[in-house]
Amino acid sequence: MFSISEILTPEDTFKLDVKNLISEESFRTLLSVERKRTERSGKSFMVMLLDISFITSKMNRGGGEKASAVLTCNKMTQALQAVTRDIDIKGWHETGKSIGILFTEITPEGKQKIIGKIQECLLDNLQHEVAKKIGISCHWYPLEAAELGSGKTEIFYPDPAQISIKH
Repeated sequence: MFSISEILTPEDTFKLDVKNLISEESFRTLLSVERKRTERSGKSFMVMLLDISFITSKMNRGGGEKASAVLTCNKMTQALQAVTRDIDIKGWHETGKSIGILFTEITPEGKQKIIGKIQECLLDNLQHEVAKKIGISCHWYPLEAAELGSGKTEIFYPDPAQISIKH
């Protein structure tokens, strides 16, 4: 008989251990839904991506390193939960590498306020050297998508890449 740890990859167990985040598939589905809603309503939204790959790279080292990475990510997601609205969607943008937060119905003026709030939250709840290594990028829809052309549009249009038709 197999134990669950023998079947799952380190990335799978890490995903299960980190709390307060929806799966990558669910996050991308909700991002697609919000994009379509925005196209109908004209109300903008922002996607914030938090690059945590330097934290999660420790999980493959085993034992204490993985436990430390999970603890750090759980502290971060708990803090993010407290500083964001219930309607803001938090999930894996790329499992084990980046966390996405979908901020709906915010104004362009509110963008800097949100960024500052998130940075302060990370500095207050994590070790400073860890918090400073978290890469934060923000993407505004629909304004930025039109400006990007074919560049980073996969952030806003994740659905076509996820579809594969097999004959």
